[in-house]
Amino acid sequence: MTRRSKTALIVVLALIGLLALVGGGGALVLSTMNQSRDPAAAVEEYLFHLEQGEAERASRLVDPGLSKTERALLADDVLGGAIERIEVESVETVSRDGDGARVRASMRLGDERFEHTFDVEHGPKELLFLDTWVLEEPLLAEVGVELAVPSGSPDLGAATIALGGADLGVSETGAATAHVYPGVYEVSAEAGEYAQIVVDGETVTALPEETARVEATVEPSAALGEAILTQVQDLADRCVTVITNMEPECPSLVQNTRLDEMTVTHRAAGFEHLDFTRFSTEEMEFGVRDVPSGSGSSAELRTRSYSLEGWIEWEDGEPRMVDPWFSGR
Repeated sequence: MTRRSKTALIVVLALIGLLALVGGGGALVLSTMNQSRDPAAAVEEYLFHLEQGEAERASRLVDPGLSKTERALLADDVLGGAIERIEVESVETVSRDGDGARVRASMRLGDERFEHTFDVEHGPKELLFLDTWVLEEPLLAEVGVELAVPSGSPDLGAATIALGGADLGVSETGAATAHVYPGVYEVSAEAGEYAQIVVDGETVTALPEETARVEATVEPSAALGEAILTQVQDLADRCVTVITNMEPECPSLVQNTRLDEMTVTHRAAGFEHLDFTRFSTEEMEFGVRDVPSGSGSSAELRTRSYSLEGWIEWEDGEPRMVDPWFSGR
């Protein structure tokens, strides 16, 4: 081999060695760069939006996997209006391999501390070589509503139970299930004129992997009491008016044609019992004075206490007192 040939061979071998060295270093750099791309960053970004009340941005980042109707409460005005939202304390990658990664987040909601482990998947390569990570697991909570509706209740019409101002959509069965982002939410309710929905608690804490319960009952409203009490007072007035005092539903004390005076000396102010089908009033008192037996004399006013009881029927959404009777005391 000539001297020139030896020189050429050395140059070629040197170039091959240099390329191998550069290739090995590049692989090392690439591996280091991919290791620095922490899957936890995908989780941190998602949880940041939930912390800030940005429900819709969180939903765009991670699909909740719900229908349009089911995700009605995953809205900015609901999460943004929450009394409290999650506070993220730490996010760390606990494992990663060729299939994906697991990321653990420690959070707080009010006085509750909890952890959640997310599965993070590999995303498409960036610049052909760099790893990316994609979070596809949403952080959701479930709220279950149970509304107890007594028999005989009027048509509740547009009655609503709302979470954070958004209607939960309670069905005719008195039940509903809603999905929300974790938070502490205000619970409110509205019903028709003669009914009110009483909720057990003014707030509900919705935590992931749990079903928060909202229990509510339908009860008579003050308007129903006022409507029935007006009819009670009308009957009491008829019972101290000549002719109508002889009606069979009037108390026996006033059913007399030889009375000089009839009066209601004390009116019922409320109810001992009131529901949507029957009632019993508080005490009322009637007084009567007999026709004088002689000239110049005046009979003593005789009084007796009663409670009026009866049934309630509904006609075109309005309550009507039926079959009332006075029970003496």
